Amino acid sequence: MRKPTRRYKEMSILDSISLFIVMGTLAAIPGTSVALVVTRSATHGVAKGIAVSAGIVTGDLFFIIFGPGFIALCHACLITNKDKSLASGRCCWQRWFIC
Repeated sequence: MRKPTRRYKEMSILDSISLFIVMGTLAAIPGTSVALVVTRSATHGVAKGIAVSAGIVTGDLFFIIFGPGFIALCHACLITNKDKSLASGRCCWQRWFIC
């Protein structure tokens, strides 16, 4: 049986410039968290806007700090299961949350 091969196209200069323009545009557009802070500040005052900003930063820090641990836990669950399927990893997560 023949092994399938993948051929990848290299990025040209035009592809690189297009990617740079698209990513720059997406970075310049404010996200939903900015809209939330602005509307909360406008409707309920500056103190509530600062509180919302603190909550957003706290959530980001939570994912930065605990994200690698969750990834390592999922990876360990997939390694310890014999069939290496995503379903067995899901069962491992369910067992972890139940225990």
